[in-house]
Amino acid sequence: MSWTQGQETIEELVRAGHLEKVPPQPQFASEVLIVCDTHIQSAKKLALDDPISSLQTAYDAARKALTSILHAQGLRPTSRGGQIAVAQAITAQMGAGTSIGARFDRLRRARNGNEYPSPETRPTSTEDAEAAIEVAVAAVAAARRLIPEMGPYVPPRRA
Repeated sequence: MSWTQGQETIEELVRAGHLEKVPPQPQFASEVLIVCDTHIQSAKKLALDDPISSLQTAYDAARKALTSILHAQGLRPTSRGGQIAVAQAITAQMGAGTSIGARFDRLRRARNGNEYPSPETRPTSTEDAEAAIEVAVAAVAAARRLIPEMGPYVPPRRA
């Protein structure tokens, strides 16, 4: 089965050099989710005492889980596209009605606020860390559900 929803966005990301085509790796994609589970458990342990590290670790779990969906199809973000390309690709493929891409993008922004703080940056709270963990759990669940359904990404034929 080839995933057709969001094809136009995927092709645009490939043309812009934000995603690249690689051999589909569904087995690798599934194995990455084990690492994501470990990240989630670590994030839970850190949430109370170190919410910034908890949020970062939950972000890493979500990013890896969503990227694994792309790996299963034979797509990989480039250094040019980075995590923004992951959010855009997942949102396009899962549809605007599914919120995991948008939730991941909000988490990405929160993580960036911690990585590159300014005087206006609001301190990360335990509640922020717990919300990040929820996003990571949802991302891993989505990946587990979708990876078995993903076939190789096949670009549309041009006439």
